[in-house]
Amino acid sequence: MEFGKRLKEMRIQAGLTQAQLGARVGVTKSVISFYEQQERSPSPDMLIRFARIFHVSTDHLLGLEQRSTIDVTDLDEGDVAIVRYLAQSLQKRSETSEDETQLYFQRIRDMREDSDLTQVEVARILGIQQTVYSRYERGAQTIPLEHLIKLADYYDVSLDFLTGRTQRMEMNK
Repeated sequence: MEFGKRLKEMRIQAGLTQAQLGARVGVTKSVISFYEQQERSPSPDMLIRFARIFHVSTDHLLGLEQRSTIDVTDLDEGDVAIVRYLAQSLQKRSETSEDETQLYFQRIRDMREDSDLTQVEVARILGIQQTVYSRYERGAQTIPLEHLIKLADYYDVSLDFLTGRTQRMEMNK
């Protein structure tokens, strides 16, 4: 992302107008506008001022660093521990989501193989070409919900099982 777009995004997230941000860094509203429109580049000193206001690194402002940081300067140790715990929990949840997605590709292939079906046969059940179904199993194409429902009905398993959200195969009836 370009510096100007990043600056504008951060300014808006902070609830500041161009005039308010300009006042905080010692320039006019029009200078902030020039930065946001990429018509001017800020000096290193100005970058440092923006970084301090938005509690980010200058690398982040320039788009060189993809990691975001959270300023915990005024928090006590207990609050910092809570923030760290929340961040780690969200990261684990994100990793789990990727694992579940991989499980779902694997699971539809396993269900097909356990039923001694070929990709051609399953594709026929879904009313699609074998090449499309093959992309589903490889994760190269997203499976439409209607096809997931057909597969779950055909194999007599729940959608939650098919998509890896549960280990229980039985449908809730």
